[in-house]
Amino acid sequence: MYYSLHKAVIQKFLDIMSYIFDKYHQPTHLQQIRKAQVLSQLKLALKSGVSLNVILVYEQREKVINNASVVNIKKLTNALHCYIADLIEELPYGQ
Repeated sequence: MYYSLHKAVIQKFLDIMSYIFDKYHQPTHLQQIRKAQVLSQLKLALKSGVSLNVILVYEQREKVINNASVVNIKKLTNALHCYIADLIEELPYGQ
């Protein structure tokens, strides 16, 4: 009995880790929208007034865009002609 329960816990862990791995190896919504509009990161920075470094940080998931300042989000949505909801990322389980 213990073995089957232990195996279930391991499987649950592997499922969660697989989800996190898959999610974090996909482009961010910001990157998808930017590329769909054929904009480089630099062009988006110039067009939006958001620094290139900030755009890099969000696209590389060093920081979650969901926690971005309202000012930066508004600048990005104006430059990309999209809604705030279009930029928001789904967070992994437990965050």
